[in-house]
Amino acid sequence: MAFGPGTTLQTYDALLSAMGTAMLEPVLFEAIDQVMPLREMYGFELCPGKSPSPIVSLGRGAGAADRVDAYSMRYYAGDPLAVAMRRTRPGFALQLHRIDPGEIDDAAYRHECYERPRFGEKISLVMERGENWMVLSLFRPVAQDRLSEATRERLRELGGLVLPILAKHRALKQAEEATSGSFVARTETRLSYIYPALTGRERGVCARTLAGMTAEAIALDLGIGQSSVLTYRRRAYHRLGISSIHQLLPALGL
Repeated sequence: MAFGPGTTLQTYDALLSAMGTAMLEPVLFEAIDQVMPLREMYGFELCPGKSPSPIVSLGRGAGAADRVDAYSMRYYAGDPLAVAMRRTRPGFALQLHRIDPGEIDDAAYRHECYERPRFGEKISLVMERGENWMVLSLFRPVAQDRLSEATRERLRELGGLVLPILAKHRALKQAEEATSGSFVARTETRLSYIYPALTGRERGVCARTLAGMTAEAIALDLGIGQSSVLTYRRRAYHRLGISSIHQLLPALGL
């Protein structure tokens, strides 16, 4: 699927079709990458006084999930973006903020989230949603020219389409996870009887995978990182001698 100039309607249709599914991340990443070269993206909802609540994240290199965890748990409060948002009065329209690594005082934050992955800058699109904010942060490679005003305007237009979709995507995933809650509890119980060698975390990850939850959703539900979700899943498969979660279905009677 390719997005280029003049394809706003096609982009919107593709994003709507992917909303509520794991396909939203690659579709969104590709749409943005057609507007400007992109290395990584992170979309989240921000409630006043709380840490960012991840919605989507995807990157070309390794470590994207770990950076999301580090930013949300340790670095957000010191981000120049957070300072700018605290100064913004209610009722603002969509805004575009550019963050240069040189603006960041925290050396550990600057190294982990910019220098090590070789990000040259962050472009954040921010939209008010009730008392909260929807944010989509886009990380560009080093050695890129500054964004032209035409590119900035295209990003604003895309943000106007994408940020409401992210809010709806989050609502759909939350509803799906609430519905799957009883299924997860029953499946964890069955796993504990049939496969007692599995640890509690391994059972939790397998049950939520069977419920159709993404690694990101599982991480949020269990309060762990996405990389940890993948590690527990890999260990469980190794213990059980399987290569796919679907191989568990017959034994569990699901």
